[in-house]
Amino acid sequence: MDRTISAEMLRLAEHARAVARRAEARWRALEYRGDWAEAVAMRRLERRMLASGERFAREAREVSSAAHSVE
Repeated sequence: MDRTISAEMLRLAEHARAVARRAEARWRALEYRGDWAEAVAMRRLERRMLASGERFAREAREVSSAAHSVE
């Protein structure tokens, strides 16, 4: 069960990082076009997704280490 949770958390972390990469590409394009308001919104989305990815990865490691210590 804990391994399943850990795997799902790692999958979510990778997905959040992928969304952040797409947001970065998008804000760069918006910045190039001069659409500053949208570029700022995309940068914020990128930061939130990166933070979420890090949080999911950290929680997956904690679940994994907790399951290891129980065994």
